[in-house]
Amino acid sequence: MNIFTRLWPAVGANDTRRTLALFNWSASLRLWYDNIMVVSGFAFVNFALALNIDREKVGYLVAVGFLACLLQPVGLLIANTIREKKQFALRISYCEPLCMMAMVVAVFFVPQAWRVPLVAAGVLLAAASVHTVKPMIDEWLASAIPAGIRARYLGRRLQIVSIISVAAMLLIGGITQGMTWITQHVPGIGSMGYGLLLIAGGSFGFAAVWVLRGAAMPSTSVSARLSWSSAPEVLRHAPFLRYLGAAIIYNTPFWLAAPYYQVFALTELRLPEIAIACCMCGYFILKILLLPLAGRWLDRLGPRLMIYLVSPLYVIFFLLYALASPERWWTVFIGWALIGIAEGGYSVAATSALYSVVPESTARPAYFAVYNIATSLVGMAGAAMSAWMLEHWLAHTSITIGSLTLSHFQLLFGISCALLIGCIFGTQLFPGKEPRKKQSGPRPQTALPAE
Repeated sequence: MNIFTRLWPAVGANDTRRTLALFNWSASLRLWYDNIMVVSGFAFVNFALALNIDREKVGYLVAVGFLACLLQPVGLLIANTIREKKQFALRISYCEPLCMMAMVVAVFFVPQAWRVPLVAAGVLLAAASVHTVKPMIDEWLASAIPAGIRARYLGRRLQIVSIISVAAMLLIGGITQGMTWITQHVPGIGSMGYGLLLIAGGSFGFAAVWVLRGAAMPSTSVSARLSWSSAPEVLRHAPFLRYLGAAIIYNTPFWLAAPYYQVFALTELRLPEIAIACCMCGYFILKILLLPLAGRWLDRLGPRLMIYLVSPLYVIFFLLYALASPERWWTVFIGWALIGIAEGGYSVAATSALYSVVPESTARPAYFAVYNIATSLVGMAGAAMSAWMLEHWLAHTSITIGSLTLSHFQLLFGISCALLIGCIFGTQLFPGKEPRKKQSGPRPQTALPAE
């Protein structure tokens, strides 16, 4: 049976087939963790608001998570001295959900004045754990995917996790909605109900790491080493630097606005959690429907043209967020529907392009480390900047255009919309379609061998 239609690998599956299937399982379990634990998600935002954290400060918590990316080179240098690199990566990965769960428990036993710093510390330590080994995990997956099926595998992988995201989002939305009702009607519950939900989310993060125990690490990943001598190679590799520049330019408007999607929906639009969950499910369903086609379109169009084609939908998305209000809450639903269509193309194109520009060499982890650090630093700057803008520059600012009044959150989304119009031209730095090579004789085998 083809690997793309099987989630759990058979006992007799070859190493490549089994490893790719287990990575699918890990990504599926990780979705439950991310949907619950992500700092900008509605479950965590409700938890933070119940702890009396100002909604404008959520961006700072997101920035703290990005700050931990600076530990990635340190983790790789430590890994150079570790014989069992796979075990090292897994053991450090366990620390991420454990740190978040420990923070949630500890926050109820400290004075009120210590709660905000403790939440920030928990987010930082958890992010530090995942960033320490993220380049190794990225390189592990990249090396495990045969080049001939990369686009199709990534498309099907995203389809699998998107299907699970629909179920996860609906269930989490319903549970969070119930927690909100209990918090409003049962005195003394406060943030405890949201805390229990976050602890449950942490267990999924732990399981996502646990399933990778059976995944095989390719010899190229085992032998990969990071040394300071790798830096010149990375900095001289023009295709990688162009891709990095494209990713930073294109995603800057998103890093500015992303921390406040759910904050805006919960506190400004006053949408119930289940409504937000349904909105996100519509996004995932559209993404699921398009992902099988995205891999085939990518082979025909190449990453650059694919991203150009979906970019106008992102612009409309930000515009609809800027126009949203309690009376026009439906604009957010339309925006996420459009973004589901766009993400189907962009996610496959960008991921496949990254794997294609990183060369097959022992310095592969260094490439992923540089990419993660650069994008995380820009993401940190964007989140912190948006928090500062909302607290200071836009704090008491509103603009009235006819019958339309834009609050400080709507102005932030409007700024992201305007920025993206210019940043779209960064797409030119993404790799284009690879030229088809002339062949003599039979076509090479591109599918995984049958069991």
